[in-house]
Amino acid sequence: MRISDIPTDETVTFITSRVRPAVRILEVGAGRGEVAQRLRAVGHSVVAIDSDADAVEAARRDEIEVVHADFLAFCADPFDAIVFTRSLHHLSPLTAILERARALVRSDGTILIEDFAFEEMNQVTADWLHNELPTLRNDGVLNTHDKGFGAEFLAAGGDLPVICQESTPNEGDQ
Repeated sequence: MRISDIPTDETVTFITSRVRPAVRILEVGAGRGEVAQRLRAVGHSVVAIDSDADAVEAARRDEIEVVHADFLAFCADPFDAIVFTRSLHHLSPLTAILERARALVRSDGTILIEDFAFEEMNQVTADWLHNELPTLRNDGVLNTHDKGFGAEFLAAGGDLPVICQESTPNEGDQ
């Protein structure tokens, strides 16, 4: 296994643990298509889209089917599940994106968001997330018994995580 396969493995596990077998999935932000390819391999019907032409071309060179499309303009019959794989933080406006997702998912369908661009999180987003985490915990989606980001974020009262500390050299270090 390549080290680069680990995030793909985690993403596929996350998705397959939350959808029924052999469902129709829209993957938004498919990049080079590794997740879509793996989901297809376990029996799902997957439409993978990405707005980055270079990523789509790379996927096609690897013989992975990914469609070059803008999510807000994308039209298709409803999906059983829509997954945003490390892509939602790249899309805007968020309200329009979520409305489009709702329009593209079946009434009994699922929208899954896997996103962790902590370096792009602002206080408004942190406040929203902090307010949503108790619901996710109560619904059994968030396991707060483990030491993970969600549990630590709740315990911290919604303070933004420290991603990296900038340091200034000491006078003696110059």
